[in-house]
Amino acid sequence: MERGEAETVKKLYHYPSMFFLTIFSVILLILLEITMFVNLVLLNPKIYSETIGKYDVGSSVYKELTEYFVQFSAPTGIPAEVFNDHIDKSVLTNSAYKLTEDSVKYLSDPNAPEPQIHYDFTDIDASVNGYIEQFNKENSVEMDEETEKLIGNTINVVHSQIESKLDVMMIYSIAKSPAAASIHKYSSMLKYLMYASGAAFLVCVIIMIVIDRRHPRDLPYWFGVVCFSSALIILVPSLYLQKTRYFTGFFMRNEHIYKSVTGLCERLLSYITDAQFIMLLIGVALILITLMIHGVYVKYVRKRHHR
Repeated sequence: MERGEAETVKKLYHYPSMFFLTIFSVILLILLEITMFVNLVLLNPKIYSETIGKYDVGSSVYKELTEYFVQFSAPTGIPAEVFNDHIDKSVLTNSAYKLTEDSVKYLSDPNAPEPQIHYDFTDIDASVNGYIEQFNKENSVEMDEETEKLIGNTINVVHSQIESKLDVMMIYSIAKSPAAASIHKYSSMLKYLMYASGAAFLVCVIIMIVIDRRHPRDLPYWFGVVCFSSALIILVPSLYLQKTRYFTGFFMRNEHIYKSVTGLCERLLSYITDAQFIMLLIGVALILITLMIHGVYVKYVRKRHHR
């Protein structure tokens, strides 16, 4: 009888039902983690602002613009300093912050307005106008329709170049795409999906507790398997992408977009792997706790029958 009872405490009770509930719980936990990650991290403007600052994207934008206007000065005859002396790196960075933040908010909040580019072109426009007018005055060139057209075209090029560089993570481009209206309209559904998957996961956990209520020493094992399995499923591909530096292989023409996008991907992978390592350790700890509980209980049963 001693051996029979000792073997009984070693086995897992209600194995078939608990096994299937564990599979459902793993699926629901993964869905919950994905929706939480999208809602709390991916659609949070903070991570984008931090990435812009950490990788000094503003300096890259400033460098690309000043280099462009040096090249632009050759065919137009307008000195590069007419443009570059009125480009401020901090203003560019703040405008990029604002545009990215507004674009993310538009995609994540059905009540948010469409993002708009906020940049003050007053100084650079005045500089271009002033140079051309001074040049015409010094060279006795009359201000005619052709000259006004030249000024207009030059200013349009300046505006378009600066505006294109402010979309440092291409989030604004996504927000202006045809699919953005649908994302904007139904973005709140992601939160409902997060709450629904969380509630369903909680229900599964409660059912597991009810089924195994007479054998609570088995519960840490099943909960440990849920945590361990879900973490492993997410962690393995994430570690592969992180260790192979997969996103650094992206080819992008603009340095500032390359730095910001690859930097963002690396930060997101870091968030994922850190969280899943913690989940994995929790799972392992719960499984080990179950083994310890079973070991102590087996010793207790044997000791009791020796009396």
